[in-house]
Amino acid sequence: MSAKQTSAPRPITSKVHHDKIVDIFRGLEKGSALDLSCGEGALTWRLEELGHRVSCSDIQPEICKIPGKEVRRGDLNHEIPFEDKAFDYVACVNVLHRLYGVDRAISEIARVLKPGGLAIISFPNYATIVRRMRFLFFGSISDAVNNQRCRGVSTAPEANFRNCLMVPQVALCLERHSLHVESLEIDRRKKGSRTYFPIAALVALVSRCLGAKRSARLQIPVANHRRVLLGGPHLVILARKNG
Repeated sequence: MSAKQTSAPRPITSKVHHDKIVDIFRGLEKGSALDLSCGEGALTWRLEELGHRVSCSDIQPEICKIPGKEVRRGDLNHEIPFEDKAFDYVACVNVLHRLYGVDRAISEIARVLKPGGLAIISFPNYATIVRRMRFLFFGSISDAVNNQRCRGVSTAPEANFRNCLMVPQVALCLERHSLHVESLEIDRRKKGSRTYFPIAALVALVSRCLGAKRSARLQIPVANHRRVLLGGPHLVILARKNG
């Protein structure tokens, strides 16, 4: 970057999760990337240091802390302010669960990706075996969802919302918009998750047996993937646009 600050912009998500996204980009060929809901610009900052050409969009462009960086105003519930087939990569990090229009956002991600381009999409993992057991006994998955609590508070009304987003919903949206899931990643494994392995294995086995005829519709293999059941706080989906 031409003009650097004394302190880098802060990521809205955890450092571990932020580092995971950067590591994914580190393994990709340098290209044009779009940082959706870029916030202060922490991800953009690090991707440009890696050599990627990064464009930005946010519902509040004024909060970006990278000097001279153009940030286009955009609400992911509606549209992304860029041309069709403009980017090799689109990063949508810890954003989808704060949207009303998840399908709309994914359709827009597909639109601005080049054929063969890659979407890197992350969101909280509300489907771990621990959270499923919590729901079974307490009827609640997350205090943050119950209280509609968000780490980054925006003055834009549509940005202050928590959606209890599950993997099948995202997977089906991706499929509808010609984005093929290549990989499902986690930022870190939850401490003590191995303790729940027998229960997770049983859930995966029973779901395969009982849901064989509905597997495609319910996205059972993805919903009960070991990284979902035993994973950490976030999931990262890498989805490739059909060429």
